[in-house]
Amino acid sequence: MRCPVELQKIIDTLPLSVHVIDSQGRMVEANRAWLIYFGITMDQVRGKLLSDVMRNMIFFNSGGLRKDTNWEFTAPAALETLRTKLPHTATLHQGQSVAVARPLLDERGEIQYVVTTVVELVRSERAKRFSQIEPAESQLLGESAPIQHLRRLIAQVAQSDATVLISGPTGTGKEVVASEIQRLSARAEKPFVKVNCAAIPENLMEAELFGYEKGAFTGAQKDGKAGLLETANGGTILLDEIGELPMALQPKLLRAIQERTVVRVGGVRTISIDVRILASTNRDLEKRVEEGLFRDDLYYRLNVIPLVLPALRERGGDIVLMGKRFLAEFSQRYQKPVTLTQDAWKELLSYHWPGNVRELRNLMERLVVLNQDVEVDREQMRLAMYQDLRETRQPEKQLSLQEATDQLQRRMIQAALQEHGTTYRAAAALGLSQSTLVRRAKQLGISTGHGGETDPVR
Repeated sequence: MRCPVELQKIIDTLPLSVHVIDSQGRMVEANRAWLIYFGITMDQVRGKLLSDVMRNMIFFNSGGLRKDTNWEFTAPAALETLRTKLPHTATLHQGQSVAVARPLLDERGEIQYVVTTVVELVRSERAKRFSQIEPAESQLLGESAPIQHLRRLIAQVAQSDATVLISGPTGTGKEVVASEIQRLSARAEKPFVKVNCAAIPENLMEAELFGYEKGAFTGAQKDGKAGLLETANGGTILLDEIGELPMALQPKLLRAIQERTVVRVGGVRTISIDVRILASTNRDLEKRVEEGLFRDDLYYRLNVIPLVLPALRERGGDIVLMGKRFLAEFSQRYQKPVTLTQDAWKELLSYHWPGNVRELRNLMERLVVLNQDVEVDREQMRLAMYQDLRETRQPEKQLSLQEATDQLQRRMIQAALQEHGTTYRAAAALGLSQSTLVRRAKQLGISTGHGGETDPVR
């Protein structure tokens, strides 16, 4: 059984840790504060006996993991209430916190649920860290099945220091996922360094990544410089576009990951580092390994936990959900309230989104900035979606609105004819009648042949 959506939203706003068991002692629900506090996801415990969950956590604690976890104290409070049908209180962490369990009875006086809250009397270090990271809202938007699955994986991997390889098409939000892992991890307060491996010139990459000693090369700082791996010490480093890392540096990075040490350029001293490694790529690294462009040993060292991000077109209703979020964001930023008609939203859903989330975000900003109307209809949406400002701008002459419109319509009609093969199908795809398309194509100087349903475009 799950909490109703609205009730779940309410308990998620509470700063207290809350969890609920049923009359059989099985986990029913918990709020976000509780899940983050204990570093788990609800899917890991829903429907399981609280006593079993408690036993598993004690096992983990005995291995030296998460020694600040209160499960062995909070569980008896709920189980005692289940046994006696009376409220029960348990003191945690030598008086730092109190667990309060209360029964919810049905009309026959039988226990239906037991609700347990944890009240902090003295703020622990973990509670302080939680309060600092809690206000930061997740930027991983969406409610589709692929995104919910991804969130569950992120919640799991965030609690370890395992190396993660985040892959997916351009614009799917790989950096957002990396930030989410950092935000939910024990390193949340530590440095988070992001390195774009494609943006740093090859001759500077080694010095930037590993640092250099004084006098290592002409133009070096007189006292030397710590590399980005050193800068991230104690925290996390994201190696973005890792597939572009020069082959010559790959063995040195592999050694740094394996041995947790670096040697600066021009130096001999070994410097120990404590850094969690996240890497991201839109490349097929296995293919690059086969092509001899990426070391297989580094690939396998990075690919400990693979996270694959879905393309936006695979996320269904998330397109509308995120579109509304971005539209509201830019409407507020530019003080221009803009809404979309139902047909305009349908147009968004039918688009293939080669640029993924980044393209959707850019489109929403473009609509707000350039649109003069409060409401955007389907045609205005199409104009914005297929607009290419670089092609409508000429250095010698400023295009008129009519000239720019003609250029855009010419490209759209040509693309539709090429894709669909006949003027009938092209017109249907563009939301026009066949006669209108043929007439407009002729005005724009586009050859359509005879334009019949069985006649291919010539």
